Amino acid sequence: GARTARGRLRRGGVAGGGRRAAGGYGTADVSGWWAWGKLLATGGNPYLSKYPRVWPPFWLPFAWLSYVTSEATGLPFYFIVKLFPIAADVALTLFLYAVAKEYGCPPWKTALAYALNPIAIYSVAVHGQFDVIPALCLTIAVVMVRGGDERRRIHAGLRRGGRGAVKPLPRVCGRGRLAA
Repeated sequence: GARTARGRLRRGGVAGGGRRAAGGYGTADVSGWWAWGKLLATGGNPYLSKYPRVWPPFWLPFAWLSYVTSEATGLPFYFIVKLFPIAADVALTLFLYAVAKEYGCPPWKTALAYALNPIAIYSVAVHGQFDVIPALCLTIAVVMVRGGDERRRIHAGLRRGGRGAVKPLPRVCGRGRLAA
C-alpha cells in the first residue's frame, strides 16, 4: 500500500518516471521501435524495414505491445515504450530496498541512492534506454548466487541469461563473474 515504505517508493518511481517520459525528450531513437511495432501489428516483417537490425534482440514484443497500446489509447508511442524500462527501474529500486538489510545497508538510503541517481533517471526515464532491464536481471542474479542454495544458483543463471538476451556483447566480457 501507499502507507508502507515500499508503497511510497513504488508510487514515487512510477509517477516521477512517467512525468519525465511524457516530456518527449530522447525520442528520436525510438522510430525504429515504432516501425517494428507497426509492422508486427499489421502482419509485416520488421527485418524488411529500413531498420533491419532489431536491437535489443528481445524488443520486438515490447515494440508491438507499445504500438498497439499507443494506437488504442491515443498516448504517444515514445511514452508507452519508455514505460517498460521505467517499470524495471522501479522494480530494481524495490529490490534494492528489499535486500539492503541482508548486506548491512539501510534500506531507504540504498533504494534512494539508486532511485535518485541522475544517471539512472536520465538514461531510463528521459532517454528511454533499456539498460536497466539487464541491470535488474544481473542484480537479482548476484543476490541469488550469494544464498548458496543450489536452486537459487539455477535461478541466478536464468536471470543472468535474461540479462544476456538484452545485452549479449557485454555478457562475453563478464563471463565467469558469478562463479561461486
